[in-house]
Amino acid sequence: MKPSLQMAMLPLATVDDAVLAQRAVAGDRLALTEIFRRYVDSVHQFVARLRGMDSDAVPDIVQQTFIAAFAAIATFRGDTLRPWLFGVALNKSRMYVRSEVRRKRTITAAAAEPPLANESELSARQRLEQVQHHIAALKPIHREPLVLIDMEGLSGNQAAALLGIPAGTLWRRVFEARQQLRVRLAGGDL
Repeated sequence: MKPSLQMAMLPLATVDDAVLAQRAVAGDRLALTEIFRRYVDSVHQFVARLRGMDSDAVPDIVQQTFIAAFAAIATFRGDTLRPWLFGVALNKSRMYVRSEVRRKRTITAAAAEPPLANESELSARQRLEQVQHHIAALKPIHREPLVLIDMEGLSGNQAAALLGIPAGTLWRRVFEARQQLRVRLAGGDL
């Protein structure tokens, strides 16, 4: 029997991480399942120990970690997946914290805008809902760049590449989105 055929026949629980990663790269879905089973608790515990995020976000970050790791499994070089997965989890955690900070800044800045006619009667929760509603009402060509830059914390180059547009176009759309949001929050019609 060929060695590669023998590796394919080994029970996944007994296979080392390097072989498991090779099998995952080759399209073996059971290998991905085994990686998840083997490391989900460690990644969850690692993410939960990091500071700067609420505990409700931990499962989402763990899920994002495995999605990103599985998409990039071909880049794994090493003997054990655990530290590599921790690196992915750390990046996802940092992205979450940055996006939360930006989201809170955006909402705080919007709340600090000149008050609406009846603003004194609106609670902070109503104001937040109003901001979210107005962001959702923007056309996608304005909403997407605004969310990527101001709320998700992507760089201009990252957001432009993701949207498939030149950086100058991206920044013009962000500027226009911010203007439209200010007008909407001030009670003006567009």
